[in-house]
Amino acid sequence: MGCFYQRILQSGLSLGVFPIETDVVGGTMHTVQYSQDQNRLLFCPDLDKIPNYPMEAQACQGVLKLIKDKIAVPYSKNTYEQVIKDLNNKLIELSQDQSSTIYSKDNKNMEIFK
Repeated sequence: MGCFYQRILQSGLSLGVFPIETDVVGGTMHTVQYSQDQNRLLFCPDLDKIPNYPMEAQACQGVLKLIKDKIAVPYSKNTYEQVIKDLNNKLIELSQDQSSTIYSKDNKNMEIFK
């Protein structure tokens, strides 16, 4: 039960989530799902731009899938300025939002702060 709330808080208190390495199934992918449910940005490293990165490693298969499926935006040292702009825009969007949501124990959304 603790991991459930921890993952929700990790994504919910963030403007965006940056999984660095993850398999296709696992705890990080749960956080990815919560970030999507909570309308947070999702960025993954552009592994193609990292020299000699072990692309066949199981730990990077989730990142590759998130980028391939266009769920995550790939980033590299050449796109940091755009990532910062996207995060600033998300901050503005969230600060103008009139309601927030949290999850209950049975994983149903509950609106708060209305």
